[in-house]
Amino acid sequence: DRLAALQDGATDFMPKPWDAHQLCIRLWDVISRERREGSIATPSYYSCFMSYCDADERFVARLHRDLLLAPIQCWKWKENARLGAGLWNEIDQAIRDHGKVVLVASRTSLSSPAVKREIERAIRIEDEANRDVLVPITLDDYIFNEWQSGRKADVLSKMLADAQGWEESPTKYDEVRERLIRDVRLP
Repeated sequence: DRLAALQDGATDFMPKPWDAHQLCIRLWDVISRERREGSIATPSYYSCFMSYCDADERFVARLHRDLLLAPIQCWKWKENARLGAGLWNEIDQAIRDHGKVVLVASRTSLSSPAVKREIERAIRIEDEANRDVLVPITLDDYIFNEWQSGRKADVLSKMLADAQGWEESPTKYDEVRERLIRDVRLP
C-alpha cells in the first residue's frame, strides 16, 4: 500500500508490475536528490551527463538505457530535467554533479548551440579539477573533417570512441558500450 510505505519512510513507491528501465531512472533520481541534499555520497565517476541533440536520440536512448542497467547514473535532459527549473541552470548543475560528460560527436550534435555550451562547461571543469571529464563518441567523420570550433583541439586530444555504423553492426555498438561503461567508472 503506497500510503503505508510512504508513512514508514519510503521516498518513492512503484506498484507492480514495474519496468526495470523505469525503476533504474527512479532510483537514480532518488540518489541524485539525496546527493544534492548531502544525505549520501556517491562516487561522481559512476555517473555521466549525456551531451547530444535530438537528432541523435536513437543512439542516446539505447546508450542511456544500457548505462542505467550497468548501473551508471546518467543525466539525460528529457528524463532528468526538473519541471519548472531554468534550463541552463539545470544543465550546468547536472554537468557539475556528474563525473563524466559523454559527448555525441556527430554533425548534428556538434552543430547544436546547446552542445557547444556543454563542451565549454566540461572543458572548464577539466581545467579547474585537473581531471578528464569529456568522453567523445563519434557517429560520423564530421568532427575530423568539417567541424570548426575553438575547442576542436581540446576534444580531439581525447581518445574518441568510434560508434560509426552502430546500427548496422551490433558488435561495434557493444564494444563502444563496454568500453564506455568501464571508463566512466574510472576516476
